[in-house]
Amino acid sequence: MRWFEFRMGHGTYLGFVLSFVNFVLIAYSLFLEKIFRNLSLLQFCLIFGSLYVPTGIIIGRLHIQKQVKYDTGMIFNQNPGLQAMMNELKEIKKLLREIVSEEPDE
Repeated sequence: MRWFEFRMGHGTYLGFVLSFVNFVLIAYSLFLEKIFRNLSLLQFCLIFGSLYVPTGIIIGRLHIQKQVKYDTGMIFNQNPGLQAMMNELKEIKKLLREIVSEEPDE
């Protein structure tokens, strides 16, 4: 169980933070430090963050709006247990509609 918790914490949070910091430092040291010599690392981080974070939010929102429904459909098609459960729910819904339509109106 602890291994699963470690994987989730590392993959979701720590790995993201480490890769983000690594990306920023490499971009600063290889590219911008040579072009903008008077720009400090703190200034670069503030400018970069103010541009990168809103861009990430916009891209994430677009992904959620457009791609997640396709991803969910693919997961559904690959999981026979989910398919069986949804088929059962459709049958229950159909039976409930029949029961409701058979009740006399008062």
